Amino acid sequence: MPIGIRNSATRRRPEAGLQSTGYPQVDSGYPPPAHRHPVPERNAVKSWRMECVIYGVGSTYVHEVDETLRRLKYSVRGYVSNLPGGYLPGLTPLVTTEEMPPSWTALPVVLPLVTPGHRQTVEREVLRLGFTTLTPVIDPTSVIASTAAISEGVLINAACVVGANTRVERLVLLNRSVSVGH
Repeated sequence: MPIGIRNSATRRRPEAGLQSTGYPQVDSGYPPPAHRHPVPERNAVKSWRMECVIYGVGSTYVHEVDETLRRLKYSVRGYVSNLPGGYLPGLTPLVTTEEMPPSWTALPVVLPLVTPGHRQTVEREVLRLGFTTLTPVIDPTSVIASTAAISEGVLINAACVVGANTRVERLVLLNRSVSVGH
């Protein structure tokens, strides 16, 4: 067996309250970086429900984002159509920018847009309206390395893989089944 690899026969028992993955682990001899946190047992995690607003629902991609939010068990306060005469997704409550309650700006906002230029334009629009948090949305079917850095406003769709030491910058979209590395 190579030095630094532990299999199930030689792996130390997990600390109380931590889950063991059952996979070989690399033992570098150093403690884990401070930004890595142990995963508590399932029954130790208190349930919570994230609430957000989806702004800029002018394309069919809004349904992809909505599906990811459902898998995450996020609650969507409302959907905002910012362009008159655009695509209307049939999601409720659907309001125009003018009809949007001012209280919605206190919630995190998600931008369901594919085109980078449109995402940047709508980002400026939501900041002008008073939104302050562009929440990253990561589909739970995706695999994200513990050393990956995910920035504000990122959308990671279903079945993506983000490798070790990868930086996913502000407003980046990783569509279905994308695999990226450092």
